[in-house]
Amino acid sequence: MPVVKKHPEEIKMSLRLGYCLRVARDLKKLTQRRLGDAINVSYQQIGRYEIGENDLSVFRYWRLAAVLDIDPCRTATIAFSDTDKSFFGEKMAAGPSTEDELLSIYRNLQNDERRKEVRDFALVVYRNR
Repeated sequence: MPVVKKHPEEIKMSLRLGYCLRVARDLKKLTQRRLGDAINVSYQQIGRYEIGENDLSVFRYWRLAAVLDIDPCRTATIAFSDTDKSFFGEKMAAGPSTEDELLSIYRNLQNDERRKEVRDFALVVYRNR
């Protein structure tokens, strides 16, 4: 099956939604394994959602939101816009805290096409700063 190239905005949404979910999971003090067990997916799959490597179905997103006790509509609004970053407090407003964390996320992407999409997105962001 051919790989469909994602639009930079779509990549941005996946990355931001994944980060929102990770912050919510951290705040609930849940491991990826425990969260995965709660919605019947592997901890590896939770990790892929959190780094934006795999997209979430609406159903799975709703289940994650219920377990994390977050408002799925409000969280999606935050992830898909550049406003109202204070929902999770300063941690969300700051985004990933270090260059090393961003590099680690990139290195953990298993799909070469996804890596290329992230690189392309980073270049678009860099050129439009």
